[in-house]
Amino acid sequence: VGVARREEERLWPRVWQLACALDHVAHPGDWYEHRIGQYSVLIVRGDDGVLRAFQNACRHRGSELCSGSGEGLGQIRCPFHRWTWDLQGRLREVPSRREFGVLNDDLPLVAVPVDTWGPLVFVNLDPAAAPLSEFLDPVPADSAWADLDTFHCAAAVSVPARCNWKTLID
Repeated sequence: VGVARREEERLWPRVWQLACALDHVAHPGDWYEHRIGQYSVLIVRGDDGVLRAFQNACRHRGSELCSGSGEGLGQIRCPFHRWTWDLQGRLREVPSRREFGVLNDDLPLVAVPVDTWGPLVFVNLDPAAAPLSEFLDPVPADSAWADLDTFHCAAAVSVPARCNWKTLID
């Protein structure tokens, strides 16, 4: 447990992580939740076609905004007090605004660096992360023979396992 806890504190918030395939977020309104330990990142394809990622937490109370994956998302709405953001992460609605007192209108969702390599989407919780290309170097050149751009995700399966991820991979 000690090593896993240290990885969750020191590793996962600072490294690029493979989150999903571009097929999961190919069209405006498509979204995908990436989870690693206690962290959750919401990846969305905006109505402007831009791929974005945010901490999957409401700026008011920290409630989870989306769980799993889906399509046709037009806005991001907190299930608790129904605060609403557009797909660019801008705050658009706060119901019963008077109940919240003085409120800064500029409370966007917290952006998370997101980038792609071939058909793969990566995220990094560190806002000052080095570019994905630096993190991956020299892997793209070494694997060019595989023609990764032709790959597509046919299915994604998640199975909870109560063990360290390295044990599961082995």
